Amino acid sequence: MYLEIAYIVLGIVLLMLGRKLFWLFAGMTAFAIGLEYAGLFLPGKSDKIVLIAALICAIIGLVLAFVVQKIGLAIAGFLAGGYVSMMLIKELGFQLSWIPWVIFIVGGILGVILILVIFDWALIILSSLIGAFLIIQATGFSLYLTKILFILLTAVGIITQLTQHKERA
Repeated sequence: MYLEIAYIVLGIVLLMLGRKLFWLFAGMTAFAIGLEYAGLFLPGKSDKIVLIAALICAIIGLVLAFVVQKIGLAIAGFLAGGYVSMMLIKELGFQLSWIPWVIFIVGGILGVILILVIFDWALIILSSLIGAFLIIQATGFSLYLTKILFILLTAVGIITQLTQHKERA
């Protein structure tokens, strides 16, 4: 129950504010990865323990984004790119038993390149994708409905953040 609520809240924040608060994007991306993978490193632990581990990851991400901004954002881009590539492969139904880390690393490298080359667009797109992934993970909808919801949430996140970005410019 705690994890589902965390996924939905985190997803909504990333959809709406991913670009506006880039340091939050870094922390939330680390939090999302902590939520997703803490179970692998803490097998059999309660949702509360997994949530605490994810919060520790978020704090590390936030500190990196503040202290060493360029490096922190590159790390966040790597984590976001890796996370998005893993989630896309997973949602498309591919089995990753033999190369998950290769896919994560390739996606991570692409994420770093995107963050460093097209900062605004990369933050908007990556935060919208991650936010949408987190929200659909918390739902128990059918595969068909999940895919429609994912597309709609991603579009809402991109449009919302573009609107906010243009208002500031």
